Amino acid sequence: MVTCTKCVLLDEVDGLATAYAEANSAVSLSVAREAARAIVEEAFGSLAWETATASLECWSHRSPADHERDWRKLLISRDCLIGAAESYVEKPWLRSRNLDWLFVNSLVYAEFLAYLDSVRTKRYGIFRVAAEKDGDKVALRWLLAARVGTFLVKWLAWLAVFVLALAINPIVAAFVAVATVAFKAWKLHERHRQNKLLQSMLQAYAPLRSPTLSWPVVWDELNVARRRGVVWDGVVYRLAELRMADCGNAHSATSLRAV
Repeated sequence: MVTCTKCVLLDEVDGLATAYAEANSAVSLSVAREAARAIVEEAFGSLAWETATASLECWSHRSPADHERDWRKLLISRDCLIGAAESYVEKPWLRSRNLDWLFVNSLVYAEFLAYLDSVRTKRYGIFRVAAEKDGDKVALRWLLAARVGTFLVKWLAWLAVFVLALAINPIVAAFVAVATVAFKAWKLHERHRQNKLLQSMLQAYAPLRSPTLSWPVVWDELNVARRRGVVWDGVVYRLAELRMADCGNAHSATSLRAV
């Protein structure tokens, strides 16, 4: 299942709430069901298209072809999504492979989109980013013209400073040249670092294509990205840990039956 639909998940958590209430006489079925459905509603309420007034009704694994459109139009309220995930973790009776996948998939992708937006804002400026998201071609043309003009003015100013430094002392001119090269090298290094982080995020996201995944592989990829500097939301690790523990318990039970 590459897509999680809200109505299907609501039916699933209704069943889990019913089973939980039947197994615990002190638990009210209506309360359990309301709590379970609230988590699903909050999760999907955290996901919306910018052009729509209502939240999404389904969530699917995002392909590379989706990234640009998602960056422009997909709105993810991470605080609400994290809150729903934390409420879900606190209810062991509500464990669902599909909900695990929904939360981890959407939260990992939300981190990628947020960092992509941060990188582009730093590189191109808030006005160009806003114009690209709005699809404002007129504003983009003016911004491009302004960027070309700024580029020319900047390098003409640098040339004037370099000529002046050369007239003062060749050593001063050499210092200006070295400082400029060092600054450009730092900017190139920073761009390379940002691209590597984005790639690490996508590598961690790739194994999350469907709920029938290898959670140890996901765990390893999350940690590889973390070592490179990616900061994942804590609940992502918690969900992966719980799912791996479930897989470990299931494996142990299978081994005992085999004996």
